[in-house]
Amino acid sequence: MTAGSCMNTRIRRSERPIPLDKSALDSLVGLVLDFNMKRISVWAAMCLMAGLPIHAAFAQQVACLGQIVPGERMIRLTAPAGALIGELRVQRGAQVEKGAVVAVLRDAPIYRAQLDRAKQQVALAEADMKLVRAGERPELVEAQEAVIAAQQSEAKFQENRIARYDKLLESQHVAQDRYDELLSQHESLEAKIRREQSVLESFRTCRPEAVTKAEVAVRLAEAQAAEADALLELQYIRAPFAGEILDILAWPGESVSAGGAIANLGDTQNMRIVAEVYESDLSRVKVGQRAVIRGQAFKGEFGGEVVEIQKFVESSRVFPLEPSAYVDRRVVAVRIRPDDPSSLAALSHAQVIVTIQTP
Repeated sequence: MTAGSCMNTRIRRSERPIPLDKSALDSLVGLVLDFNMKRISVWAAMCLMAGLPIHAAFAQQVACLGQIVPGERMIRLTAPAGALIGELRVQRGAQVEKGAVVAVLRDAPIYRAQLDRAKQQVALAEADMKLVRAGERPELVEAQEAVIAAQQSEAKFQENRIARYDKLLESQHVAQDRYDELLSQHESLEAKIRREQSVLESFRTCRPEAVTKAEVAVRLAEAQAAEADALLELQYIRAPFAGEILDILAWPGESVSAGGAIANLGDTQNMRIVAEVYESDLSRVKVGQRAVIRGQAFKGEFGGEVVEIQKFVESSRVFPLEPSAYVDRRVVAVRIRPDDPSSLAALSHAQVIVTIQTP
């Protein structure tokens, strides 16, 4: 039985020989036939039809389909579901730096006002704490000092009277009761002076519990300001890395739906090729191997180097020929760094044919 008779319905039979050349073989790389549960690549089948040795297709290289992708990643810049876009600060194709504002949500002015109010609360709490640490207000201290000075003057006057009464008491020109009354008044006044001095001392010093309360009030105000600042920052959609705006998905005045996005961002200065290698060929692919990339989106070919091999097997995403076919779904992503990444900046998601050299 010839290889042509074993082909499935995707390759039509021909009674005349099919003319084959290298470009025709490359265009069919990645298709897989099933001969009694044995997977044989179309490239090998074409080699049989062309009279070429099969080992030429297998021994030195692994061929697969691939896709050009932006750098290490391409992401969709999103916002909270239901948020309204107030301002868009980029255009399609714009180059942005890491941290650059891509869009501003409509509620940003409200959160900015809340942040300003929170900062004022911090300033007020700090001012109160300074007053607590400094003691009572200066005018209260001065008033208390004046009260004490007046009482001390009165006490001095009473001391002079007591001294005179001492002499009069010796000559019995004054009654003992009058003298005792004067002494009692003086002692009472001295007690008042001591009490007022204690009050003055409390005015000049601060209580530890009052200071603690003021410090807690400051920390609480600062926490509220930090929360307001974080909420305001959520209103700014920033680029997490430097790259190019590949597409705009939402415009000012539109709301962001659940799972929706505002823009696509990609690292187009470091383009990569994601090649999908069948798991049966994975053992032959190593980091550092050279690769040749061809595609319809550009002329000629260019070289590259395998820089990363995925650690798990997944379904094919580049070109699933038959969803129910085992061979179409069991692949491993291999990342290839092209020799000139910047030349592919405008070819994101273009499909290519990758040939990995496996000596």
